[in-house]
Amino acid sequence: MWQNFIWVGLGGALGSMFRYGVTLLTAHFNIFMSGQAATLLVNIVGSMLMGWLVGVSMQNHWMLFLTMGLCGGFTTFSTFSMQSVKLIEEGHYLIGLLYIVLTLILCLTFCTIGYALGKQ
Repeated sequence: MWQNFIWVGLGGALGSMFRYGVTLLTAHFNIFMSGQAATLLVNIVGSMLMGWLVGVSMQNHWMLFLTMGLCGGFTTFSTFSMQSVKLIEEGHYLIGLLYIVLTLILCLTFCTIGYALGKQ
């Protein structure tokens, strides 16, 4: 069991480094709104990679390394996206829609609250 934590941690470290690399690249090339462009890019790529990996359906430590680790470190939006897709695929349309809307509204709301508290 503890080995799974190591696989996830190693993948997460690598994913975080890739995320930082994308941020540096967008800034280096002076891309308009480079921070937002980097976030959008990693969320799109991470979500597609997560979907593909779950579709391939490996069942070993590589799946933990690549999904929870690499994709999770690269972006947590990939996990949110895959969970939303699975809810809808399983016919839980209302719960899926509610999950999507609540995630966006609550995360943006609490981010705003945290930001305001931090500025005080």
